[in-house]
Amino acid sequence: MGMYPVNDFVDLSKDEQYWLEDMSYDPLYRDTLFHIARSYLDTVGKGHMFTGVALINKAMAELRKKLTEANFIITDSVLLTVLCLALISDMLGDIDATRKHLNGLWQLIKLRGGLLGLTEKYSLRVKCSRLDLRLALRTGARPVFLCGQDYQWNPSLLRPMKASTATPIHTVCSTPDIRLVNIWLDLKDFTNSINMAQQTCQKLASKQFQEILISLQYRLQCLAYGHHDIQEIIRHVMLACATTLFMKATDLPAQCRPLAMQLRQDLGYLESQDDKNLLKLQVWSICISRASVLSTEGELPWLNNWLRKACRMLEVSSWEEARRILKHFIWVDLIHGPIGQPFFEEASQCQYFGQISDDR
Repeated sequence: MGMYPVNDFVDLSKDEQYWLEDMSYDPLYRDTLFHIARSYLDTVGKGHMFTGVALINKAMAELRKKLTEANFIITDSVLLTVLCLALISDMLGDIDATRKHLNGLWQLIKLRGGLLGLTEKYSLRVKCSRLDLRLALRTGARPVFLCGQDYQWNPSLLRPMKASTATPIHTVCSTPDIRLVNIWLDLKDFTNSINMAQQTCQKLASKQFQEILISLQYRLQCLAYGHHDIQEIIRHVMLACATTLFMKATDLPAQCRPLAMQLRQDLGYLESQDDKNLLKLQVWSICISRASVLSTEGELPWLNNWLRKACRMLEVSSWEEARRILKHFIWVDLIHGPIGQPFFEEASQCQYFGQISDDR
């Protein structure tokens, strides 16, 4: 849980604290963990990549031998062993190996009854899902787990009678996809809870926090609409917003390059629109993009330019006015505010460039 950006407002007191203890008695898991630790120290500490790869290969050979045993049982420690191999491959930057380990892990999990079958090791289920979602963000591919299955598309946090609540999506789409609307309602309510927890110094329930965030990520990553469809643009921005709660901001530009490329194209399309509601959508899209995956020196000039142009057309001249627009959409003060406010103030003071460079 320490990797969540809003960790200070999540209650960890009831989390599984010793869920790894019984797994350490499995020789396969214990030996694999030893090889992985050596691989990490040799690769990161000494820079000996080949030594690390050799150790990982040894761990994989032991795992293959285990899988061929006649009395083989898919235990939690076996699943964690494969997960560890996937994690170290991811750390070493070997995406192909990570994907292969993840596919193998999913085959084993399906034989155990799927992710919901990991009820006794909730933390293991969360870690499997997190790696699956992170790899999907990194590659632009759909997640491996749950892909193709039926989802619970109804809002998870709102009562059914509130499910028809109008959203900003309705102001820019005449007949929006109810699945996207329901995800919006969940994400909006989820971020409101985080904002309230910050304001009142309260703690969110850890299990519920993780369940909702993972559910939002899966649903957003498995939806898709046509190119330049407003709903696809909104989905991308919602995904960027949810990912700022899922991963640290410093990791996002490098880990989410496919999403960054999509958002650049989306902003280019929105920049040509002058409808008032679309201009507000543009302000939100620019600010969320800046607070998530678009932060390089080459991206900041045209982001500043586009934000300034949109705010001028909306006659927005102060951060308080801009923040009201952002809060009307989805905005987490704790995560987005420290980046969003300086970004707005810099954009409002910079010289306006009439033409945006093509090298974006």
